[in-house]
Parts: sequence; C-alpha cells; structure tokens
Amino acid sequence: MAILDLFVTVYQAFCFPIYRVKKVRRRDYIVLDRQQLEYLNFIEKFHCGY
Repeated sequence: MAILDLFVTVYQAFCFPIYRVKKVRRRDYIVLDRQQLEYLNFIEKFHCGY
C-alpha cells in the first residue's frame, strides 16, 4: 500500500499539471475504517486493518 501510495503521489505531482487535471486528496475517497464495524470479531477486525 505504501508503494502504491508513493506511485500515485508521484503520478499526481508530475502528470496532473501537464494534463491540467485538478489534484485529488485521497483522504476524501479512501477510508480505512472497516475494522470499526461492531459485528466483526477480533480476527476479522485485524484482517480488515491489512
């Protein structure tokens, strides 16, 4: 995930200005909160974190 995030960041930094595309904040679209679901047991919550 960290490498993918790095590539996306580099892509946005270099290619978006060339194509005149507005930069996007990933935190507006990617939410990692599935481990907070009440009906999951400990193991399922742990796996949702990864």
